[in-house]
Amino acid sequence: MKKILSALLIFLLNLNLFSERLGKDPDEYSYTSLGIEIASQNEDLSVGINASLALPGPLYFTFSQAAVGIEQDDVDGVSFDQEVRNINIGAHVGIGDLLNSISVGSVSLNLDNFMDVFFELGIKKYIFESEPTLDESFGNIAFGAKFGDANGWEGKFYFDLSKEVDNYSIVATDEGDPTLLVDFSDERDLKFGLDFQFNASKHSSIVLGFKTSEYLETEMSISLNLQY
Repeated sequence: MKKILSALLIFLLNLNLFSERLGKDPDEYSYTSLGIEIASQNEDLSVGINASLALPGPLYFTFSQAAVGIEQDDVDGVSFDQEVRNINIGAHVGIGDLLNSISVGSVSLNLDNFMDVFFELGIKKYIFESEPTLDESFGNIAFGAKFGDANGWEGKFYFDLSKEVDNYSIVATDEGDPTLLVDFSDERDLKFGLDFQFNASKHSSIVLGFKTSEYLETEMSISLNLQY
């Protein structure tokens, strides 16, 4: 948590250094992108792709898929690969546009869009390459906000509500063959994430990410993105 707070402080202190550098409006956040991400959690390393596509109006579509190597030594040092796939539909709106549309009597607000709030709904699928192949799908909800300057440093905080793997183990069948058993969390796990994005140009960016929850150790990631 101290690392996250330190990174957030540095981010806030450097916002004004990149104002108007790319000729974009500060709140002109991109919702169309394609990237490669590497993440580290404990001793597990995952590599994946992520994509986002702006749709008409405030809607957008997101897709991500990551492969994680899982080492289990319960039966003859057998290893299994795990893939995690997310498909979401989201909607976003400027905080000013949202709050300015609300009025009580003669009182109305006149706020700038200093951040974008968003909400996503979709499916999270786990695929385990084993014999036999296992796969499970669950509903997924995410919400949060983007802030900062689209000409330089952007930030994003979010909450992600979805099921996680509670425990997986390899046991022997009656024939002596290894088989994979997976237990998922009884309830959806609430994850908190914080991303820092540097827009190197109008069409490229680097994202540093942090994510933690009850079932997950702190995860750190870096991704390189093309964006429009």
